[in-house]
Amino acid sequence: NTQDEMSEILWGMDRIANLVKAANYVGHDDHLQSPQYNHLAASKTAASTTSPYAQPRSTSKLLQLAQACELYHNSTLSTQMSQISSQRNNQYQQSHATLQQLIQQELSSAKTAKERIQSRQKRRDQLEQEERTQLELQQRQQEEERQLQLEAQRAKEEEERAKSEEERAKELKRKEQLQQAERQAEEAEATKYAHVKRAQSLIENLEVVRSSSLAEFDKSKSVSKRRLQFKKVVNGRINTLSHEVNKILDVGRVVVEAIEGASRDDEAAAAGGGGGEGVMTMGKKYLLDLLASNLIVRVQAGTFNGVRGDGFPLAGVIGFV
Repeated sequence: NTQDEMSEILWGMDRIANLVKAANYVGHDDHLQSPQYNHLAASKTAASTTSPYAQPRSTSKLLQLAQACELYHNSTLSTQMSQISSQRNNQYQQSHATLQQLIQQELSSAKTAKERIQSRQKRRDQLEQEERTQLELQQRQQEEERQLQLEAQRAKEEEERAKSEEERAKELKRKEQLQQAERQAEEAEATKYAHVKRAQSLIENLEVVRSSSLAEFDKSKSVSKRRLQFKKVVNGRINTLSHEVNKILDVGRVVVEAIEGASRDDEAAAAGGGGGEGVMTMGKKYLLDLLASNLIVRVQAGTFNGVRGDGFPLAGVIGFV
């Protein structure tokens, strides 16, 4: 807006300068002094007074018009300048008042923030003081508990030291009696089951005697065919047992025939000459030992007493034999 007003003022000044130049130019023109031109100027004098844009034809009129324009523009310029100054003052006052209001608001906000910070700091100090007080109280309680524990420990030690030597001797004697009673119980237990240990030792000796007496038959090549026949009966036919009665009877008859055949062969070897003694007469004994060993292995199996186990078939075979 200020730039527009200044442009208008400058434009007015330019008009004044142009009018002055026009007046000087008109004063030097001779043809403007003719009667015809004066008549036209006189006829238009009235129009020049009614219209501000009339063009006068004399130098004096032009000068008067220039002076009037200059006076008009000077008064207008001062009025506009005063208006601009007044507007600037008003704007300055408004800006100053707005800035002052903003400053007051910022000061109020800063004051409020400072009060909040001080309040939080005060609350924090209170909490820290309470924590220190609580910590000191806990430390005092712990120290009191520790002192009580130390006193109780000292009292217990004093009580233990206060025990008489007689009580200690009684305690020692009681322990010795208990140890003696335990030793007597162990000796009685060993005496009670001595026969079991003796039986185990005898069984071990019998195992050694059996192995040594049959070892020669088990290794001799002269009776290899007989050993093979015995193993076919014990390890072969007995493995075919089932819960059918006819099968049990058939296996039982095979075992009986094998035992009888081994007995006959032993008797024949004993009656004959040459190598009749020793290995050739041990067939039945070897067969019975092989059969007993096979039965022991089967009885020790986990499925012996099961629904489909070997218990019933083996019992039937042994009963038949």
